Amino acid sequence: MKVAIELTPEQDELVRTCVESGRYANAEAVVATALRVFAAVEVERAEFERSIIEASEEADREGTFTIEEVMEEVEAIIAEAERERAA
Repeated sequence: MKVAIELTPEQDELVRTCVESGRYANAEAVVATALRVFAAVEVERAEFERSIIEASEEADREGTFTIEEVMEEVEAIIAEAERERAA
């Protein structure tokens, strides 16, 4: 598929700099790399979104805790570990 896009002056300068530096053979190689990076970011975004949805569904099923409840549990775990260490 052939697509024509118009770059901003800043984007054009970036592409030109990348090619002139020798890191990329041509503008198409720069765009191909940019699209690979974009695809990876999109995968990470989708995974993060899925994790948020799963966490929300879990909270709906199993309930949630207040920060006070969590801190109380953490303090109890620490106290128990300290008692075991002292014994």
